[in-house]
Amino acid sequence: MADLYCRIHSLAPPPHCAGLQPAGRVVAALESLFKKLLEHPRHTTPSTFQTAAPAVDLLRSLCVEGLRADLATNPPVHLLVVDNDPLACRAIAGGLQLAFGRPDSAADGEAALALARQKTFDVIFMDVQMPGMDGLTACARIHETAANRQTPVVFVTKHTDAEARLASHQCGGSDFITKPFLCSELTLKALTFTLRRRLQKLELAEGGPVPGGVKDACLVGAP
Repeated sequence: MADLYCRIHSLAPPPHCAGLQPAGRVVAALESLFKKLLEHPRHTTPSTFQTAAPAVDLLRSLCVEGLRADLATNPPVHLLVVDNDPLACRAIAGGLQLAFGRPDSAADGEAALALARQKTFDVIFMDVQMPGMDGLTACARIHETAANRQTPVVFVTKHTDAEARLASHQCGGSDFITKPFLCSELTLKALTFTLRRRLQKLELAEGGPVPGGVKDACLVGAP
């Protein structure tokens, strides 16, 4: 774990490379996660490594000279937290707020669906077991809305066995975070999904990739 932490730290881009700021944010989030895992090894789970691996892979597309410095902030990141447990909802929202500003929140699936019909989110963090409309049903219904048809839904739950993962996949869920969670894991998961989707949208807008995995529209000065 210490070796991983040192390797991630070595990836931090130089301060003068403004275009690598999105990569710098991912590196900082990775550093924070591995630091917490070093301090508290009991939090090292398949979930934490499943969060870290895609973030490391994303760096290949972000570590390109000339990348827009505000890719992670413009437009602002909009997140939704859905959990019927007020304490859990507050904990998730509080962890995300440190990096992205205050997220929207909903106490059940019906309230989440109502918000999803009104506003587009970058990532939705959803509990599975909730009264009324559960998280799995809410996820499927949210993906029927025009505003959030492609929005990643990350389930934050204690249920991560094979059956639960299959049910998540079938309803359109994108990933899992295991309870109890680390705030740094939430931050890294949100940042990874947000930046990956923004790069993909730019790819589609420009009609295909450019060398390095980013698009002409990502470059400073591009129309």
